[in-house]
Amino acid sequence: MQPIPQISDGELAVLRLLWSRGAQTSRDIMELLYPDCSVSDHATVHSLLKRLEAKRLVARDRDTHPHVFSATIGQSEFAGRQLSRLAAKVSDGSLAPFLSHLIESNSLSADQLDELRNLLAKHKDNSGGRNRKRATRKVHKKQTRQTRDQNK
Repeated sequence: MQPIPQISDGELAVLRLLWSRGAQTSRDIMELLYPDCSVSDHATVHSLLKRLEAKRLVARDRDTHPHVFSATIGQSEFAGRQLSRLAAKVSDGSLAPFLSHLIESNSLSADQLDELRNLLAKHKDNSGGRNRKRATRKVHKKQTRQTRDQNK
């Protein structure tokens, strides 16, 4: 997984707009972020888009006129990578302290808790199958070795 570069609040505002509304022209972005649309606002949006493009978080479609910009990474993937980065700094990569805090601080709604339960159950079911297969392979390898050693 490739690390996500650091981004400013302004760059994040542009990404959030692209995630919620899809591809946009720079004028559309400017009008949505800065309704007054001053000359400096235009320059700011242009700079933000240029920086996001350099960081490969935004792609520019040069085949259209005016150019259209779109996010190259989804919001969920971006959030996950940011959280992984923070976990690496704070807790040696473990996400458990973050999950514990979310649950114990009562900051999750009942719907969010249900969603988390469903995700955990789904993950447990999926990893359980992998773990059973892995255990079965280990047993089979051990039996094969024992049979081979007995035949020597």
